[in-house]
Amino acid sequence: MSRGTRGARAGTRTGARPMLRMPSVWIAIVILAAIGVLTVFGSALAPQNPLQINSNALFQGPSLAHLLGTDYLGRAARRGHGLPRPCV
Repeated sequence: MSRGTRGARAGTRTGARPMLRMPSVWIAIVILAAIGVLTVFGSALAPQNPLQINSNALFQGPSLAHLLGTDYLGRAARRGHGLPRPCV
């Protein structure tokens, strides 16, 4: 083969291996894995009913009873209940 016929692809790598060396790809993989874990196990991380009103627990900060705190109605923070299982 002569030098002029090698084309633009000579010396370029294609496939997944070069992409896995990029830090941004690993960051994206970690974020997607975290979303997947929260989707599957989110209700186990926050077992309280997110719609139950508790007037004795208004605006509480994070604690063992409410891992993410409570809102103005005393409801447990609903972060873990936001992703339904059909998203998986």
